[in-house]
Amino acid sequence: MSDDNISNDNMSRPALAVVGMSSLFPRSLSVDEFWANSVTGISAFREASEDRMPRIFVDQNASGVEGVYGNIGAFIDEGLAVNVEGLGLSPRAVRAMEPDQVISLALADEALLDAGNLLDTVPRERIGVVLGKGGYVAPAGIRLTNRLRGSRQLEANLNELFPTMSSYEIMEIINRFRASISVGDGSDAIGLVSNLSAARIAGHFDLRGGSWTTDAACASSLVALDTAMSQLALGVVDAMVVGGVHHCHDVSFWNVFCRMGAMSRQGRVRPFDERGDGLLIGEGSAMLIVERLDTALAAGRRIHAVIEGVGVSSDGTSGSPVRPGTQGQVLAMRRAWQEAEVDPADASFRLYEAHGTGTPVGDAVELESIVELVGQPDHEITISTAKSYIGHAMPAAGAAGLIRAISATRDGILPPSVVPSEPLPQLGRRLTIKPVAQVWETEGDCVRRAGVSAFGFGGVNAHAVISQPPKSRSASPSRSLLDIASRSRYAFRLRARSRQEAIEELQGLSIAEIMSQPAGAAWGDGPVRVSLSDPTDERIAMLIDSLQERRGVWSIPGAGFVDQTEFGTGGRIVGVFPGLEGGLFTLEEDGNFSEHAYDWREHTRAVLEEGWIESQALRDAGIVFDDLVGTSLGELTALHFAGAVNLAEKRSEFATQLLGAVSAPETGYLLVVADRESTVPLLKGLDQTCLSHDNAPNQCLVGGPDDELNIVTERAQARRLTAKRLDLRSGFHTPAARPHVQELRRALDTMTWSSADTPVWSSESASRYEVDQGDAPEQLASAIVRPVRFRDTIEALYAHGARVFVQIGRGTADSLIDSTLGSRPHVCVRVRPNAEYLAEDVLWLKELMWCTRKEEAASARRGRFSIAGRCQTSPFDVTLDLGTPLARLGGLGNEAGMWRASPSPIAAPSLASAAPEHVAISTQTMPFLLDHCFYRQAPQWPDVEDRWPVVPGTTILDLIRQMLERHNQGSKVVEFRDVRFLSWLPAEPRQDVEFRYDDGDDGWIRVRFGEYASASVRLARQYEKCGDAVPQILETWSACELSAKELYSRRILFHGPSFQGVTFIGPIGPEGIAGRVRPSDVPGAVMDCMGQIFGYWLIATQTNNTRMLPVSIAEVDFFADIPSSGDDLDCHVQIVDLRDDVVVANIVLSRGRQVICCARGWTDRRFDNSPQTQAVENWPELHALSRAQVDGWVVCSEPWSNLSSRQMTMRNYLGSPERKYYESLPVVRQRHWLLGRIAAKDAIRDLLWEEVAQPIFPAQITVVPGKDGSPEVHGRFGFSEAEGVIVSIAHVAGLAVALARRDDGVAVGIDIEACAPRSEEQLRLGWSAIERDLVMRAQVAFPATDWWTVTWCAKEVVAKAHRTGLTPSPRSFAVARIDPRGHRLAVARPNSTSEIIVRWTTMTRAQAGLTSGPERYVVAWTGGRGPESRG
Repeated sequence: MSDDNISNDNMSRPALAVVGMSSLFPRSLSVDEFWANSVTGISAFREASEDRMPRIFVDQNASGVEGVYGNIGAFIDEGLAVNVEGLGLSPRAVRAMEPDQVISLALADEALLDAGNLLDTVPRERIGVVLGKGGYVAPAGIRLTNRLRGSRQLEANLNELFPTMSSYEIMEIINRFRASISVGDGSDAIGLVSNLSAARIAGHFDLRGGSWTTDAACASSLVALDTAMSQLALGVVDAMVVGGVHHCHDVSFWNVFCRMGAMSRQGRVRPFDERGDGLLIGEGSAMLIVERLDTALAAGRRIHAVIEGVGVSSDGTSGSPVRPGTQGQVLAMRRAWQEAEVDPADASFRLYEAHGTGTPVGDAVELESIVELVGQPDHEITISTAKSYIGHAMPAAGAAGLIRAISATRDGILPPSVVPSEPLPQLGRRLTIKPVAQVWETEGDCVRRAGVSAFGFGGVNAHAVISQPPKSRSASPSRSLLDIASRSRYAFRLRARSRQEAIEELQGLSIAEIMSQPAGAAWGDGPVRVSLSDPTDERIAMLIDSLQERRGVWSIPGAGFVDQTEFGTGGRIVGVFPGLEGGLFTLEEDGNFSEHAYDWREHTRAVLEEGWIESQALRDAGIVFDDLVGTSLGELTALHFAGAVNLAEKRSEFATQLLGAVSAPETGYLLVVADRESTVPLLKGLDQTCLSHDNAPNQCLVGGPDDELNIVTERAQARRLTAKRLDLRSGFHTPAARPHVQELRRALDTMTWSSADTPVWSSESASRYEVDQGDAPEQLASAIVRPVRFRDTIEALYAHGARVFVQIGRGTADSLIDSTLGSRPHVCVRVRPNAEYLAEDVLWLKELMWCTRKEEAASARRGRFSIAGRCQTSPFDVTLDLGTPLARLGGLGNEAGMWRASPSPIAAPSLASAAPEHVAISTQTMPFLLDHCFYRQAPQWPDVEDRWPVVPGTTILDLIRQMLERHNQGSKVVEFRDVRFLSWLPAEPRQDVEFRYDDGDDGWIRVRFGEYASASVRLARQYEKCGDAVPQILETWSACELSAKELYSRRILFHGPSFQGVTFIGPIGPEGIAGRVRPSDVPGAVMDCMGQIFGYWLIATQTNNTRMLPVSIAEVDFFADIPSSGDDLDCHVQIVDLRDDVVVANIVLSRGRQVICCARGWTDRRFDNSPQTQAVENWPELHALSRAQVDGWVVCSEPWSNLSSRQMTMRNYLGSPERKYYESLPVVRQRHWLLGRIAAKDAIRDLLWEEVAQPIFPAQITVVPGKDGSPEVHGRFGFSEAEGVIVSIAHVAGLAVALARRDDGVAVGIDIEACAPRSEEQLRLGWSAIERDLVMRAQVAFPATDWWTVTWCAKEVVAKAHRTGLTPSPRSFAVARIDPRGHRLAVARPNSTSEIIVRWTTMTRAQAGLTSGPERYVVAWTGGRGPESRG
């Protein structure tokens, strides 16, 4: 590599070894935590607390020196404490010092400790200190200034404003003012000298090689590293402490960035994104210990990474103090790579840790610089930046980038960064940003290299080249993604006295407030424990919904709770390791099993390998279980996890030996959907076939030769049992394996066995292994050969106290456990084997353990820093004050009459603002809104609210445009920005919406349209010329399946004539869609049609969640008036982001070659739906959400997963009277009440559809409680067909059933219950002795049926049918007769000799349409519409 413009004076500096590191950044107290957060992509952004940024300074319209326009940043957690033991500081002295000096000293101590024996082997006079640090006034200095100057300013103003106030009264106020500001004893004043941070390090450790700080703005850390490299090259020193320090969140510092427009108004950092609008301010400090590489190698040091070169430059005339220049940046980069003697185009350069501030201009210049540096490399270079997650740490920003690059090259991991929604054009195939961390793959002996950049205000540039440590001196073995990610501990933890209190706390907290809690600390107290990772509105809503249900525990990856009052305390946590499992098997064309389709040895080897890797990863992550259990070969993995056998080495050879002990099997497996009692009779007379797996009450596996399995299948079908062949052949657990038990034993004896640190249970014996007795090999061989008793084992574990079951790896063990334990308190979770989810699942598993009180103690301290409640405390801990709060006068009143103001000759200025206007919103003032109703109703339906006319968001924008242009004659709205649609704006009943706007100093008008929408608007005298060409349609796009007319006629879209403006649709492709729109004078109609075309793209390309409505638009630019007549307009939609909950597009409206309007960042929220529910959305009068059953009853499972989607469904089904009742209910009842009413209305409509062949809308029927609380049915607005119908409703969590029939004297009742064991007390209270004997006889004769649940259900049905409830007692509703084969029972009512016939059936969870919950349900009813129901 050569460059004529680069001097060779700096080429002789030797490479440096990084032998020690430490750091303190937002959300992390150590280097390990910071790197873990970097790998897992944990964001530290949140609202500033009051003492860091008083809210009085925050004004979103601020543009001058009066304040700041945002308070989102990245902050060290409140309550930060430092352990000062051994630092030569008293707690009193620490409280008086500048916090950054204490932090620097503590970090230096940690870094030197990490460097091993360096202080013992390097003379102190040959160790220096250089820190990158700005000259900003730090917190203690700010508080001192406020107290000194502020108190005197207050005194002067009081004397001037209140001349009659006595000096005593004035001093009383001054003293209170001063008392509210904490200052030290005088030693803090020395903090004004920036160099003291370095000097304290040198003074404490007696380092005499020189100590100073350097201020190169944001490049300070890398410039400090360059200085250290020069000092070491000169031989002046043999080691250097190098670092970056920044802890300043004063309003004056933030105000500088606001006045320059450099801070993001959106409150988001978007590096390398066209939509980026600036940085967010962070803080932090870090220290490195560096030596010359040859010295470190000779001393045998452990090395984290190698600094191969550092380059520094300035922009000269190519830039400006606030605008960077490519020439200077490239110069610094080339100097670093030339010093490293490596071509930057070399394949070893795979990671670029960028400056990446999030400003489009600065980021574009940086990308141009890197492109100029590397040219057109043949390999991919990953770009990342710490600012994506911790903001701009100013002088310490380069130190953060160094630690990320050092850790990445050492561990072989490419870190993620925030992926831009609109990437800058310089990003391409070779320059990429990764959304998730990836393993850094290398070929051969290729060295991992990274470049790190930091650019400072004023045009100073720095770049460093980092490479992995020499393999013989690596800091540690290469750590896995999971190992690193497990060190990240951020989750919001909440304790509450009840679930209702937890709900209220969650509802009262914003995401910003949740994120502001210290990592690992817990909020509140009580037996209900809630944990939430990566909080989103959707995840919080799901958590609240689950808290509202009657369950003691709920968990999904990232969110969950445990209610100890129901779930209990001290439950044991079990790790579950499945064995071989096969999928359903497909026969060949000749009807025979294909021997070539399945290799049992490869299947076994793959399962063993995956299990071993996962178990080792979990052990490395610190996961500890109370018990372990395996099935079949999974028991070997469980034993490995317990430490009883070491499989880390030679596991491939062992697998070969183990599999060689068993010959190729002729045995297959059959899955029977039945319990053990029903399965065993199927095997009668079959010598080579056995019950190989008793898995659950509803699942058994039968193993044997193919001809005998065919016989079992025929027998099962004859008994109406489901039986399916599995694509699995191993011979394990069948008679075919028994001859090989000794060979298996010998293979297992070759392994090295030791004591287990966790009890391991065998699914063959339903008991624990006796590892210490030396019987483990024999037990394991038996477990592989003999049948599996998984159901018995789970029951034994539950009796032993197991309550949490964690499945590790693939398989269905979790569902089998759920089926076995039913509704008994327990929870099953799964650690997914996919590397993309493994880290997330392990982190969540630790949170679930905390919820179950398995992590009660605070985490052990790893360094000098701690957060109250998160880490173990020490008497030497001193809490640092990083805040600069406003002074308060605390309770000072006018009791002494001190506010006797004299008249002032100066008139107070008045604040002028635009007086609010009001806009009348109704279908009378805006009749066109009748064509924008979300829900269809019967023709001429008089209740307009049932149709729910809603003002389109685009109509709101048009109304804003009209009003602003009316107030500013001669001006036009040329741009909207930051458009937010905050809530629905219904047009009925009528409401007057306040329209308010305020002029900003920056040329933007801030508009608020009531509580429904907000935006910033720019006016101009004329439209600007559009610099972009009309988008081109891609050749790969194809025609749409539907015509534009069919979008409306087939109700794909809900819009009426005023908004049916799409005249042509297509073509369409994965990247977007095109169409044509008719001009219209209806306010907002043309832009609404742009959204309709966007919406159809989602409907046409996605299967689920295709219902969408706009929530925001980043920018809307107008280049001409939107035509109200003339030729059709072209619309082009470009999809820029698609997620489960939102979809984002850029949409261009044009005519010919003229762009009329361009909307960027148009964001629609996606609501729950599926092909099944879409029919109800589009044609509610013909379709139902419930599924009709044979005897006329219906079942409905929840079609929503969040509150917003539930509300949409509610409006489609409920009429006005029911909506009012629904809204009056407590929140915890609304969900189940709604589901019951949906089932009831569907049951009624199913009955009426049999009687009258006509469409029936749900709102035509009302189902509300009558005087006795039972549901009453009526028709609305003349719908007389519903009169005389009676309905019964029942529901359990997530499921409702209903039965409707004409009131012909037959009592109607229905009930549903989840199958679950009953306690002795319940049996005694619910059934008489005669009944218990009857049920027990039925249980013996028909063991597959849960007769206790069936008979209880029957009692409930009769009580509901006669509207009495179970009074005087459940036993008074006596089960008189049972007809098992006819699925009928006879129940006698209290004080009555007549018997009521009750029919019943069972449903599995899958049949009910549920994905979680109990495995089996019983539904019973009386008064059904089938002929047998009357018998």
